[in-house]
Amino acid sequence: YRALNPTSAPPLVNGMFVRALIEGQENPSWVIPERALHGDKIYLMGDDNRLQVVTVEVLYRRNNQVVIDGELEQGQKLIINDLLPAINGMLLKESPEQSEAAIEESDS
Repeated sequence: YRALNPTSAPPLVNGMFVRALIEGQENPSWVIPERALHGDKIYLMGDDNRLQVVTVEVLYRRNNQVVIDGELEQGQKLIINDLLPAINGMLLKESPEQSEAAIEESDS
């Protein structure tokens, strides 16, 4: 294969590796538990311990997980539990035993 002309395309056999450069637009997406999604909204705890209701776009669902697109940043606190009533700006109190990991960026 090393002796082949780079302009000719040698056949790739199943199991072979290829070095490639893929160009495209980065589209960050986020994987969250399905129970954290409320219609097309998620609940975040802001730095001031107040509720932020954020509208997101659901890209797909799989295995009790949801992949969403939205204006999110790594490290924000995602509220997993249901809040009734959920009023944007209401004061929240974090419960240590119920805290879960902050939003993780997916590799997709």
